[in-house]
Amino acid sequence: QVQTQVAILYDPDNSSLLYAMELDDFLYGESHNGYYRTVWAADLLARYITYDNLSDIHEKILIVPMAMTMSEDIADAIADFVYAGGILITDALTGMYDERGWLRPTVPAGKLAAAAGVVEGEPICSSPDTSLSIPTADGAIRNEVSENLVPLDSIYCGPPISFSSPISAQIPAHGYVVPLNLQGARAIGHYEEEGIVLASQHEYGQGQVYYFGTFMGLALSKGVVDAHRLVTEILNQHASPVLRGKRLRPRLIDGQERAILAVFNDHLRDEISESVSIPQRFCTAHNIEDDTELKVLNGSIMVTVPPDAAVVFALTR
Repeated sequence: QVQTQVAILYDPDNSSLLYAMELDDFLYGESHNGYYRTVWAADLLARYITYDNLSDIHEKILIVPMAMTMSEDIADAIADFVYAGGILITDALTGMYDERGWLRPTVPAGKLAAAAGVVEGEPICSSPDTSLSIPTADGAIRNEVSENLVPLDSIYCGPPISFSSPISAQIPAHGYVVPLNLQGARAIGHYEEEGIVLASQHEYGQGQVYYFGTFMGLALSKGVVDAHRLVTEILNQHASPVLRGKRLRPRLIDGQERAILAVFNDHLRDEISESVSIPQRFCTAHNIEDDTELKVLNGSIMVTVPPDAAVVFALTR
């Protein structure tokens, strides 16, 4: 069996909404990719869930990326998960639209506002990729910037969010800048130039909510180093991997008498050798490809994995 520590919420309706807004659901996919890669790099295992099996969450952490459409029942169920001891990581505009696509007057939706301890202010489109372009009379776009135009305010260009907790970090906003009005939550991230709160942490019942006033998943998908450091720290504070690697990513499918150990090398060029710890009850490790046996020394085996590849071992007592 495989132990998963993180649940990631996916909703096809949100994918359809993004397609209607952007003629593509690329941003929704990239947000999920960003979060999933960060979970993977932390040596944690994630399970995707949908609104239909939300009551089935047994993981400690729930990540809700870019969930702009959500019924109030779903929002309340997520809040109940937090109250019972769960950890929620979520992005701006959570539940901005109800299940009919109607805009809500208050975001986040339902009991999530109390769970997060914030109410969102007016969202502002903002991205580090924003550039000033000028429409012409024939409908084309030209990129030359006229000297007569007022310079674009930096708030529209992915301003840095300064985080003070759980680590010190600078992460550019992606997609939106959404001011957070604190209703009991603690500010952990600001756009300092304007004094705007853009990230918060709130204890609700036995659980906690980390609320980002931007699309953190997009920053993760673009490889923003501080974004990975921040979310990894949150994950590590609330979940522990079954096995932890350094440069290699070990994964265990455990049984009582036997287990399967898969060790992945995500690097595209480097062959990596590394000592990998295995559960103490196993004393032999056979490579299932060539049936060679590795020595188990002090509960570890020395594994060599070619670039962009994986090696799989059968572990026995």
